[in-house]
Amino acid sequence: MLIVLGSRALIAGLPEDVLNAAKKLLTIDNPLFFKRIDMGLSNWSTPSNLIYYKFIDNVLDVPIGALHTILEMCDKAGVMRTDIEIRDNRVSNLQTEYFKKVKFTGKLRDYQRGIVDACKEKTVGIVEAMTGSGKTITFVALTIERKESTLILVHTIELANQTIQAFVNFTNLKSEDIGFIGDGRWEVKPITVALHQTMAKLKQTKFDMINKKFGQIIADEVHIVGAETYYQTMTHLSAKYKLGFSATPKRDDGLTDVIHFATGPKIYTVDIDLLEDVLIKPTVLRIDTNYNFPIFSSDEYQALITDLSEDKDRNQLIVDTANKPEYKDRNMCFLCVRISQVEALKEYFGDDAEILTSRMSKKNRRLVMEKLLKGDCKKIISTYALFSTGIDSPQLDLAFLCAPLQAEVKIKQTAGRLMRKAPGKTEATIIDFVDKKVSLLKYQFYKRNRIYKKLW
Repeated sequence: MLIVLGSRALIAGLPEDVLNAAKKLLTIDNPLFFKRIDMGLSNWSTPSNLIYYKFIDNVLDVPIGALHTILEMCDKAGVMRTDIEIRDNRVSNLQTEYFKKVKFTGKLRDYQRGIVDACKEKTVGIVEAMTGSGKTITFVALTIERKESTLILVHTIELANQTIQAFVNFTNLKSEDIGFIGDGRWEVKPITVALHQTMAKLKQTKFDMINKKFGQIIADEVHIVGAETYYQTMTHLSAKYKLGFSATPKRDDGLTDVIHFATGPKIYTVDIDLLEDVLIKPTVLRIDTNYNFPIFSSDEYQALITDLSEDKDRNQLIVDTANKPEYKDRNMCFLCVRISQVEALKEYFGDDAEILTSRMSKKNRRLVMEKLLKGDCKKIISTYALFSTGIDSPQLDLAFLCAPLQAEVKIKQTAGRLMRKAPGKTEATIIDFVDKKVSLLKYQFYKRNRIYKKLW
């Protein structure tokens, strides 16, 4: 039996029972197919299954992340590891001389040391560490200790800037020493940060250039990026080391397995009990609204959210709650689904609040973030999508969930960003507005409440 490792794994000589099991492993239900059935839409061009292998000339072509499970299948089938020849053609690009000059000046907590050590023992795998646990400093330490030319993948400009700043904060490097791929820039250096969306659009010639340079890939927030986008990028990269980081490596669309196919199994989980010194247990307050909307089918859900976001009485309730005396000195964020609600709340608060949305220019977003970090802004209005992954402001201590949220991933990320400790910060509060007259939204709150109870 022969296994050849590159950007993917090629396996020849698998026993038939293992071959069939591997094919079954790499064939999953297509959630879009079943979603379209629920919506009463045609599925004539939508496959019921998604297949993540190729079988050509008796050679099974699989993503690297699935190899661990396939080898376990071989063990159970009685295949001896000594009978398996592995040719590792993955790229290692040690930069020993370069990294001799780079000094790590940060200090790792014990659990962060555990993350780095776990990653150094593996070539692929996923680390689960809650938002606020300090994943970025572990990227820095892992990069320096492994001494491999490293490409770090993030999915927003804000996260890219935060990652670059982490290397400045925790090493003797300057920002200009860090390469960047994305936003019209192509600057490849021994340590480079890249945007997922840029990587997804690269031609093979660009991937060939990258594959000659980097021996380690570190992918942040692996559950957030579109599963197919992330999968295609990772399976085009030939680096020997591929590590994924996530606050919760689970996808709400049913494609969690795809993340593991691309990056491997979970190799380390940071126990929430170890984060007592860096996170604050949040208090959740429920406020019922009088909002109502006659919804008869799931097709009307988007119309419901739009109507709810623009409902004046409901938005007034949010503003009145925020203006209560007990919240006077709190650092608040207001989280919406629709930008129309962001703009509506901005009208209510006027100059007392800043907004942060994806429609803003990168320059204006950066200016708002600077005001927020300096403490010059006590109220920030944004969307769940941007806040859950792109806003790093530990002093925020009060979150208003201005629209219903049902994605477990975003709920955990939103809470995690609020729970981070900061000087002078003694509490973290989530205010959840519950539309109890709309049954669908009421039951969504019950789901959120179960997630809240698991936060600590």
